[in-house]
Amino acid sequence: MKKRPRVGLLICSDSHYLSKITRGAHAACLEMDADFIILNGGKIKENQELDHYQKSIVYQYANVMDLDFLLIPYSSICPENNDIAKAFLKSFEVPIIILNQPSPLYSSVSYNNFSGTKEAVDYMIENCGCLHLGMISGKKDSHGSIERVEAFKTSLKNHTLAIQDDDILYASDYTKNHNELIRDWLILHPYIDGIMCASDELALCLYQQVNAVTNKKIGRDIFICGFDDEPIAAHCIPLLSSCHTDPSYLGYMGAIEGLSTLKKDKHFHKTIDTFFIPRESVGYNAQTEDYLYRFLLDCKESHLPVDYVASGITNYVFDNRLVYHLPIKDNVNQLFTLLLTVHEDQLVDTSTKRDMSQIIEGIFTYDLLNYIDIERFLSATSFVLDCYHSHQKNVHLFYRKIYSKIITSYHMIISKRELHYHEEFTNLNKVNRESALVNKYNHIFDVLANNLQHFGVKNAKLYLYQEMIPYYHNKPFELPDKVYLKLKIENQQVIPCSQQAYYLHNIFNDIKPYQLISAIYSNDYQIGFFISDLSLDQSELIDYISSQIGSSLHFSAAVNKLKQFSTTDTLTGLLNRRGLIESAHRLLNSLNEKENAYFFLADIDRLKYINDNFGHKYGDEAIKVATHIINRIFKDNSVIGRIGGDEFVVIFKCAGTSFINHFKQTIEDVTLSENHHHHLPFKTTVSYGISVIDVNHSQLDLTQMINDADALMYERKKKKKMKNPITN
Repeated sequence: MKKRPRVGLLICSDSHYLSKITRGAHAACLEMDADFIILNGGKIKENQELDHYQKSIVYQYANVMDLDFLLIPYSSICPENNDIAKAFLKSFEVPIIILNQPSPLYSSVSYNNFSGTKEAVDYMIENCGCLHLGMISGKKDSHGSIERVEAFKTSLKNHTLAIQDDDILYASDYTKNHNELIRDWLILHPYIDGIMCASDELALCLYQQVNAVTNKKIGRDIFICGFDDEPIAAHCIPLLSSCHTDPSYLGYMGAIEGLSTLKKDKHFHKTIDTFFIPRESVGYNAQTEDYLYRFLLDCKESHLPVDYVASGITNYVFDNRLVYHLPIKDNVNQLFTLLLTVHEDQLVDTSTKRDMSQIIEGIFTYDLLNYIDIERFLSATSFVLDCYHSHQKNVHLFYRKIYSKIITSYHMIISKRELHYHEEFTNLNKVNRESALVNKYNHIFDVLANNLQHFGVKNAKLYLYQEMIPYYHNKPFELPDKVYLKLKIENQQVIPCSQQAYYLHNIFNDIKPYQLISAIYSNDYQIGFFISDLSLDQSELIDYISSQIGSSLHFSAAVNKLKQFSTTDTLTGLLNRRGLIESAHRLLNSLNEKENAYFFLADIDRLKYINDNFGHKYGDEAIKVATHIINRIFKDNSVIGRIGGDEFVVIFKCAGTSFINHFKQTIEDVTLSENHHHHLPFKTTVSYGISVIDVNHSQLDLTQMINDADALMYERKKKKKMKNPITN
């Protein structure tokens, strides 16, 4: 059977940018019938926070997954282009495709940052009349910053405009967390009349500071352009001009090219152009709706085919963005095709109304709502009515029903989302509360399964290492060969798990077409990893779920350790008096009708003689030998405790009394075997007695029973000492 192609993707946080890359790569894998595995980790840099380097362990699993290639959004995973980042890339034993940065060593898909930036700066000089331009860039040595700054300088040079070094402000990243830096720079550069920003977030930060420290009006006195064309750019005030990029196309092209090119063992280097979109922040006041209206009028006058017009409207609604395999774009196209064919002299029949209603319901769904701009959609619907049916009263009435259906469907999904967010918040509180009440459950994995079901996780597996492994920054971490499946959920049903160990390569041979994987850790300890099929829209939960699992397991281990200290004898590992009583109650409650419960009491012969003549170290060894003897005799259906220096109690259950017939011989054989094995300078033996426990007795008191046995044992020892004071 031919192996399905398998694509891996590294992501390091929940961000709009990485979500788009993930969506694009996933679409390509669906199109090419390939497995898609997302490894959710941390950033790789010199001064990593504990959270990041612990999360990053998951990246090592890429080498045992039999991947055809691995997609790495370089600027997000490796923010610094240094030796650490280079060593990280070299650590992979599978082909690598770098996203958003060209590389001479690996295949790559990257933006042409130069083209869009130069187009934007040219526009501000030529159309806005800017003579003193500045730029706010990201980190100075990042690939994107270098290209965008070079484009900025080239445009100024081509227009013979001077530039000073401090006219370019370098921020540490592309985020909007640079208010003070940008404010100080603005105050020192009052003459600047146009500013190119390396990201929309930097531009929005600049918006705030322009309003705070200057009297200039954006789009009239000072002109601003961003980069990335984030959704907020077309909704802020004034509308932010930007350079359009589509991160999903990076992921899509990376996966498509990898699946088609790497089979030939060839590297490839693809570049995606960026382009400038003028808006109000550079004085451009024409609305995009004007283009659509003129487009519709031209189409009507030229009698162009309905399918051509519907396709143009659809492209407007989606702003020329790729929507890949999703049905929403086809549904929008189909709806406008039907709307364009409605005529005055042909009343809309019931079948067509039903079809349109179903199409609208297919457009406004919970999962697809993110992909459509409701304002553009309503504008397009209105323009079709004005251009094609302005004098048709019957059609106007029909359109009113269409608008009503659209608004109703839209608000219904918004209401569902609000309810979902409320439920999610409630579930977070439940998870936090139940995670702190581990003792409420018989097992920590009951807690985790319950929590995952709160989040609606449909399929998941939790694999843990045999023990927690300490891991520290810049120290090597070797993945264990085997892990243990501790929790399994299939179709939201918890499946019982055995304690069987699994080899890593076998686990990943049996992986599903879409999986999201994250490391399970707590503080400085690696615990295991979590595999789920959380959807792309739910992927923001994975960090919380992983950290919650890690914290719960660490907390549970700490509780169990404390409990073990309070219920276990440190020398032998047997239960102490308290632990024995707690466990005995559980054992007795599990009795069935055919079983009897028994009380076994034993002490070590001549322990005082051993301590006096050989020392307490050998006395401890005698206690350990006695422990081995008793453990071998009572393997199952029993609880064993050490209740004094040389005293042991066993409460056990079995069907019938036939064991009594060979019990004495069993003890003698095991005692001989253990003494032969340990080679001590004396023989360790035990004296014992067995009695039946009347579990039906209403006044059954295990504590009193053990205390009474302890007293009887003490009296018997006194008698033995009187008979043989030397050896006892």
